[in-house]
Amino acid sequence: MAQYRVGTVTVTNADATVVGVGTEFDTEVTAGDLFAIDVDNTIYRVASVTDALNLELTSTYADVTSAGEAYSITRDFTAPDNLPLPVKGDVQTALVVNEAIVLMQAKFLNTRILVKTAGDTLVANDSFTHFTNEGAGGTLIWYCLRRL
Repeated sequence: MAQYRVGTVTVTNADATVVGVGTEFDTEVTAGDLFAIDVDNTIYRVASVTDALNLELTSTYADVTSAGEAYSITRDFTAPDNLPLPVKGDVQTALVVNEAIVLMQAKFLNTRILVKTAGDTLVANDSFTHFTNEGAGGTLIWYCLRRL
């Protein structure tokens, strides 16, 4: 599915509400979608949709107040990790890809190292410290990625 870009929006500095003109947010947008003004360099996540003309962002709008703005709402995500997925024809593709990279890094940095001890017990180590526990029979066995 392509980005949703019908109508225009008004955004207000320090306010999380987006007001649309000629929009159908209630049938085209869901919580978790990504919102961006076409001329801005910031991407926001949709918290909720109030009705056809109003939606709420998860954070307040950080740029200057403006009306009649072109915008895009990214609605395509990977499964099962829910990473934003740009498709042909999308605008603000660099912002969407940057968001995906940041989310991938967060998942990567949330990696745990599991160590099997002499007593066949698995012990999680949340750092990347090298284990050298040969005298006690410890053996590094694998890296395990945890979902956020």
